[in-house]
Amino acid sequence: MVINKISTLIAGSAFAQFISFAAAPILTRLYSPEDFGTLSILSGWVGVLAVLVTGKYSEAIVLQKKESDAVNLFALSVIITVIFFSLTGLFLYLYSEQIRALHDLKKIYDWYCILILLVLVNGLQQAASGWVNRGEKYNTITACKVIQVLAISTTAIVMPIVGFGGGLIWGELAGALLACVYIYYEITPDLKSLGGNVSMGRMKELSMRHVVFPTINLLHSLSDVFQVTGVVFLISINYGDRVLGCYALAMKVMRAPISMITSSVAQVLYVRLINDFNSGRDMRVLLNKFMIIVGVGVLPVYTALMLFGAPLFEYLFGSQWRDAGVYVQLLSPWVGLSVISSVMSFLPLIVGEQKKFFIISLIGNSIPIIVFLLLPYIDFEILASLRLLGCVMVIHASLSVVWLYRLSNRKYMEA
Repeated sequence: MVINKISTLIAGSAFAQFISFAAAPILTRLYSPEDFGTLSILSGWVGVLAVLVTGKYSEAIVLQKKESDAVNLFALSVIITVIFFSLTGLFLYLYSEQIRALHDLKKIYDWYCILILLVLVNGLQQAASGWVNRGEKYNTITACKVIQVLAISTTAIVMPIVGFGGGLIWGELAGALLACVYIYYEITPDLKSLGGNVSMGRMKELSMRHVVFPTINLLHSLSDVFQVTGVVFLISINYGDRVLGCYALAMKVMRAPISMITSSVAQVLYVRLINDFNSGRDMRVLLNKFMIIVGVGVLPVYTALMLFGAPLFEYLFGSQWRDAGVYVQLLSPWVGLSVISSVMSFLPLIVGEQKKFFIISLIGNSIPIIVFLLLPYIDFEILASLRLLGCVMVIHASLSVVWLYRLSNRKYMEA
């Protein structure tokens, strides 16, 4: 049963990634590295705001035993999303001149309407995803991924052909909107039947019970996205948009197995390990099986990227993207280990070690910022900076994997 659910998610994720990679050689010939750099900046800021948009209460939905509590947390997540969307839009409007003066934001301010729409849709999707994960509706999750990637790729390819600019950014909006419409169409019957259970009083009670989500969990997620956004900002300033575009494509390719394999496995594994932990069963029995599955899928991919990244990128994406392949060769050992650690990243939440995990992650997220903040000022070229970053992050990722795996030995009474 568990394997069937994993197979459903992996098959859907694999198909979505196939669409994305099939479109990539076309997109890299329609758009320049600078265009991808602009998209990377926009995506970075959407990522920062998306972490805040539901107060992380959407992650608590899956933990609820009662449907009435789950639907109240869903409603709370949607309300916070709408309020945050409104305040963000008002802020961007009132302080438009000051925002335009910032190096990183002036490039994307003309897209601020799309920025806040993406934040709104992202928040609504987070709430809906919490609901479908709780109900183990993995066919819905799979279809949502495919719809989103298909809309992104189609829009980004068609727009420059018919003479419109900004296709990469419009594609992100089209994909997010269509996926959001689909997932809400699927869950509307559930919400209608349970709508009578929603009350402000219960939402307030649940918000206080799960206060760890908008505090520790939120800070943890913010440190993750600030690392990504900070690196984008620093590369853009110190090395230029062309290097940023190559770096963005390199990271997109390297992170594809994370979204295809790890997220699919984790969605099933998370629910199962919660049950094992609460029942006093050894979590390692199930975790070891999943780790073998992920290891078999990940090791060949990252070994190939480490050995043949540069010629592979030149062949697939064009000669102007060879540098991105070189970046992949330098960073793939680190990202490969990150895939392994991400499979176990929810263990601290299960056993109550969020604070320690936050500190470990904060250290790891600070390293790239320090590298790209300091090394350019002592004349380190981008390749030298990436080489040093890759080595240091391999050490950190290895230690994180060991610590996370040890948590799987915890029993319910020890937490």
